[in-house]
Amino acid sequence: MAQDKKLSVTNRVPIPMRPIALDNENRPRFQENEIVRFLLEHGGIDLNELRHRFRDPSPDWEEFYQLIGYSVGGYCELSMVSVPSAAAAELIGDKLREDYETG
Repeated sequence: MAQDKKLSVTNRVPIPMRPIALDNENRPRFQENEIVRFLLEHGGIDLNELRHRFRDPSPDWEEFYQLIGYSVGGYCELSMVSVPSAAAAELIGDKLREDYETG
């Protein structure tokens, strides 16, 4: 019987970026996943607890912050977010704002 291999950060498939849209205050924000947001708000665990339990940076954190609908500006400031992911999100957010402003 073959042994199961645990995927490491280095051999994982890259996580696709969630859609980004402008919120009511024209800030770029990731489209949240309603199920993940509900679990965070009603599951008896908060971000601080998660951060304490899962301290190591990983693509899972990037995906999680996107799934809960983090603003792009806030996302780019997080220590758990890679520079390439932050740069890609910022580029999309800047383009959305530019398109909105030029109408």
